[in-house]
Amino acid sequence: MSPTIDGSTGCDVLVVAGAGVDTIVRVDALPVPMADSYGVPPIEAYVGHTGLGVALGCHRLGLRTRFVDVIGDDHEGRLIMQRAAAEGLPFGHETHPSGTRRAVNLVDAQGRRLSFYDGRHPYDFVPDPDLWRA
Repeated sequence: MSPTIDGSTGCDVLVVAGAGVDTIVRVDALPVPMADSYGVPPIEAYVGHTGLGVALGCHRLGLRTRFVDVIGDDHEGRLIMQRAAAEGLPFGHETHPSGTRRAVNLVDAQGRRLSFYDGRHPYDFVPDPDLWRA
């Protein structure tokens, strides 16, 4: 699993890691009372997580930004690559068989959230340093 390097050189900001796919479930209030099931508004999925948000923000501010991360060779990983490409954000990545990180977020009417985070990658996994050295 060698890293994919996009060939860009030089940057103002290098953001290392923090992309994933968030599934948002809107609820009336948190905590959600115990029940067998609830009807909710449409459930939505977004490419996100903190690192990608920071990278996109810096990129949109005109800073030469490069983002690197470990993703899976899966649907969610492809969504992240497509989002970076659509934004013109240089994105170097390494793939890992454990897949792309995900989270399910319960969000109440006041915007508070409860996040169930699936980090996926093994605790002792260390990406190839060439991912960020370029």
